[in-house]
Amino acid sequence: MIRALIFDFDGLILDTEIPSFQTWQEIYQAHGRTLDFMTWSACIGGSIELFNPYDHLEEQLGRPVNREALREQYRRRHVALVEAQSILPGVEQYIADARRLGLKIGLASSSSRGWAAGHLERLGLHAHFDCIRCADHVTRTKPDPELYLAVLEALDVRADEAFALEDSPNGVRAAQCAGLFCVAVPNTLTGQLSLDHADLRLASLADMPLEELIGVVQRRLDGKETLMAQSKHAVETPRLHLIPFSLDLMKATLTGDIRRGEIPGVAVPDSWPGPDLAEALPVFIADMEKDTTGFAWNWLIIHKRDRLIIGDTGFMGGPDAEGSAEVGYSIVPEYRNQGYATEAVHGLIDWAFQQQEIKIVTAECLSDNIGSIKVLEKVGMRQLEPEDKMLKWEIRKGK
Repeated sequence: MIRALIFDFDGLILDTEIPSFQTWQEIYQAHGRTLDFMTWSACIGGSIELFNPYDHLEEQLGRPVNREALREQYRRRHVALVEAQSILPGVEQYIADARRLGLKIGLASSSSRGWAAGHLERLGLHAHFDCIRCADHVTRTKPDPELYLAVLEALDVRADEAFALEDSPNGVRAAQCAGLFCVAVPNTLTGQLSLDHADLRLASLADMPLEELIGVVQRRLDGKETLMAQSKHAVETPRLHLIPFSLDLMKATLTGDIRRGEIPGVAVPDSWPGPDLAEALPVFIADMEKDTTGFAWNWLIIHKRDRLIIGDTGFMGGPDAEGSAEVGYSIVPEYRNQGYATEAVHGLIDWAFQQQEIKIVTAECLSDNIGSIKVLEKVGMRQLEPEDKMLKWEIRKGK
């Protein structure tokens, strides 16, 4: 049951981001240089550590700048532009409705407490928040989940009892990595960025009443959590969830809907699915539609901490008449060489040998595929006689 609502501040409650970009553009133009939006956007929702405009300007000029003077110039102009902004549509109604419904209200902002709390006071909103956590309270800001974890702790709610409202990719990732369902509500500026990994997207908070949104979020959580918690075919390892790659999820992957909250709180990187899986999906779907069992012998690999699909694994067509099943696996490039393939395959083999119909797990890899060779050796597979450049492997139940 939803008990809390957590807001971002910059760009979600008050549009401070367009004024910030405008101010930096003016500063760069005064120095005869330009600032590209996509370059600058790396820091939206996060901190100057993600993109340092002073460093970037000095690189363009080829000389140092007076950072103290620029900092004061930026502060004065930015504050003047921000103070001319109004509270974004729907925010006040959401806060009033949350209070009426008895929900706790939190704020997680990568800005300083003085900035966020100061503007909330000026706008008459500060008293409505049960908890405010900002950059001053944590060691790492968004996209790290520390801010959201701090808010959850202060509100004394679990991640599945709350959801987050965010406007930026960094914010969405932070919320999801904390285990939260995240609704993206981009402003004019952040609407230009990819927010496909958000669980849900609204053009504005004014577009959907809070009670209706809570219903949508709760149904998503209730209906989809079974993927990881209740499926008899789910596999859990220390760092990973392996959830069955169902027909619905395959179709959602093919259409791209899997990036729109099909698995609550789980993001999908641009590097997934890989080309081999993308090519095979229509065949998998056709086979599944003919199979009355509804089980494809394939799993998605989900990183527990990062709440991210990092690969896929499974048995090619399931076990044959002799109880032999061939395992395959793929990990997205950014998560390779960290032991995830070994962990996933090891977990899947353990699951397989608990099934009556599987007695042998086999694998194949090219003789020059050092990474796969190491994985198969680590999970205890024995190498058989090679065929040309292809190495054959197996492990038997009870061995």
